[in-house]
Amino acid sequence: MRKEEQLLAYLKSSCPGRQYVARGRKLRDILGISESRLHEMVNHLRQEGHPIGSQNGYFYAETASEVYVTIQNLKKMQAGLGAAVRGLEHSLDSFPKGR
Repeated sequence: MRKEEQLLAYLKSSCPGRQYVARGRKLRDILGISESRLHEMVNHLRQEGHPIGSQNGYFYAETASEVYVTIQNLKKMQAGLGAAVRGLEHSLDSFPKGR
């Protein structure tokens, strides 16, 4: 079984709903993966339509409300990343041209 399938199976069976959230460290230890790999796997599962919620860890969402809260948190992160990109783009003006 692929690591991603193992993650999904674990979340479905052991983390049904926000009250059973599993911290990232625990999931990384169980699967023997890095933090960045865990984030990639969760992102891919979400892209496939699996309702993986997050709030101080990860869980398999059982309600639309749990999914909605996760969506709102992701939108806040997206806005923060956009602001960081704009700030970095603005900082380019302080460098000599052609470098």
